Amino acid sequence: MTIGMSIPPASPAPPQAPTTTTAAPGAAQQPALSGLEWALLVCVYLSQYMAYGFFFVSLMVILRERGVPLAHMGWLYSLGLFTGLKFLWAPLMDRWGFGRHGHYSVWLALMQALLIAALLWLAALPMNAPAALPLGALAAGSVLVAFLTACQDMAADGLSCRLLGPGQRGLGNAVQMAGGMLGFAAGGGGVLLLYESLGWRWAVLSLTALNLLTLALALAYREPPHARPDPVQGRQRMRSHWRQLLAFWRQPHTGWPWAAFLALLQAGVCMAYGVLTPMLVDAGWSAGKIGRVINIYASVASVAVMLALGWLMRRTSPARALRWMLPAQVLAVALLAAPLLLRAGDVWVMLGVIGYLALYMPLGALAAALMMGQASVHAPATDFSMQYGLYTCAGFAASGLALPLAGRMGYAGLLALAAGVGALMCLLIPWLWRRSQSLTLEPAKS
Repeated sequence: MTIGMSIPPASPAPPQAPTTTTAAPGAAQQPALSGLEWALLVCVYLSQYMAYGFFFVSLMVILRERGVPLAHMGWLYSLGLFTGLKFLWAPLMDRWGFGRHGHYSVWLALMQALLIAALLWLAALPMNAPAALPLGALAAGSVLVAFLTACQDMAADGLSCRLLGPGQRGLGNAVQMAGGMLGFAAGGGGVLLLYESLGWRWAVLSLTALNLLTLALALAYREPPHARPDPVQGRQRMRSHWRQLLAFWRQPHTGWPWAAFLALLQAGVCMAYGVLTPMLVDAGWSAGKIGRVINIYASVASVAVMLALGWLMRRTSPARALRWMLPAQVLAVALLAAPLLLRAGDVWVMLGVIGYLALYMPLGALAAALMMGQASVHAPATDFSMQYGLYTCAGFAASGLALPLAGRMGYAGLLALAAGVGALMCLLIPWLWRRSQSLTLEPAKS
């Protein structure tokens, strides 16, 4: 989010390992994807990020409008932990398939069927006023949907990695990013508009429509031989995967300084993100207006800033761009806080929200570039996924912690704390970066 959130709406694809060791059989002669294969991948990524938009925007607005205290809403951000930690059980999906029936496509179909059942359960909950909110059942259903969505993501990534040859990966990653942004906007903005006009049940049922289409496509699809991983190699990859998770942190250029760098990089700005949606609800914004500003206007501005950041990193380096991005996070919190706390007009509040997200969301792209530089040559995908998982989980934890803190300190106190943490990171993060980089020189000195 980023959350694009504490993660971006669509996390960047991990770097590929050398083709001599990881390419699928026949990768050099991989055919172009069929229309069915493209449709399946597009629908999967759309439905995946629709769920994230629903949790982190729509459900947050709905619960706050129903008067749920801030201290009882932090659990929503814990749903993102499944996304950050999925690398821990990803080898299990690579290892076990379904024989002649297929591998990743069957996993996709199974996850879609379970997701539809879980969403139908959520849709049946009595969430419309004046019924009392069934928070326990809502939390249980949301956890199930979040877990299944993370598993669906693993199956989609596995299938795309096996299907896309080197010449198709650029387009494939673009489709993933575009699907992520559109899906997050639909789940965050579109579902809110449906909730305003049709109520809870139809808003949640709208999420199942795309899952039904994805299920039909997955059932109709038959994986070609080169898209199915070898079971023997799967067993070997499982063993090497667990070893690499530990070996990465023993490398000279990582260790505790790099772990702390990733965990703390977005701490302050994520605390502010945690209270963004509840603050807008309490300021009197309608659900539809929140969805439009966060998922449409701010997304356009964020893309523009992200392109500018990419140009800056090409002209200098990600490490040098970090010098500018750290104070930009403090400025982002100030832009969000000032119009809301000073009770400025709606136009100023909207500009503050757009400015905040435009400065915050590109941080995920910069962090990803730095992580790719730390990934080893022999296991880049594993190293990147683990680093991004730590970065993502730490961001969700900061956002989740912000809600109960805001319940005690008020929005003004929480935003002041977030700005203070961001200012502290302007000093601490460069030191952690230098510390981690100095460790790379130690073997050469000995």
